[in-house]
This record gives sequence, structure tokens and C-alpha cells, in this order.
Amino acid sequence: MKINRDWKLPKPEETEDGYVWKPIVRVGRTIPFGYKQDETDPDLLLPIPEELELLEKAKLFLQEYSVRKVAAWLSKESGREISHVGLY
Repeated sequence: MKINRDWKLPKPEETEDGYVWKPIVRVGRTIPFGYKQDETDPDLLLPIPEELELLEKAKLFLQEYSVRKVAAWLSKESGREISHVGLY
């Protein structure tokens, strides 16, 4: 079985009210930051809009700050632990 290493999280749709995040299909054991497993479907991950919005801010902070500092900020703001390696 060939693994697609080019797969990336889908981009949100931008609306007047902000971003609209969509559920994604689970492709591995690890649940990406900003998503949670659907209680009724183990193969579906539901977005957590607050975490995904913080992640978008964190991407901008990476232009000025280290990955470690941004990961610490993101963990503090979201209440969900993310390592610098996970953020990278």
C-alpha cells in the first residue's frame, strides 16, 4: 500500500462571518490539532473552530517567533497540549 505523503488538511471556506471548517476523514491514529473524533463515526473528525482559529494565528506568529515559543503560546491559549514538533 502506497502512502500519500502530500496530503494536507483542507483549507476552510472564508465567509463574511469568518471561516467555515469542515469535518475530515480520519487517515491515521493521531487526531490533528483542532479536531476531535465524531462520537458516532470513528472514521470522521469534527473541527473545533476555536482551536483552528488559534492555529491560523499561530502560523502568522511563526514568521517572528520560534516554533517552541509559538507552541507554548498555542498550548496555553487552547488548553490543549501541542509540542513544537507537532506544530512544525
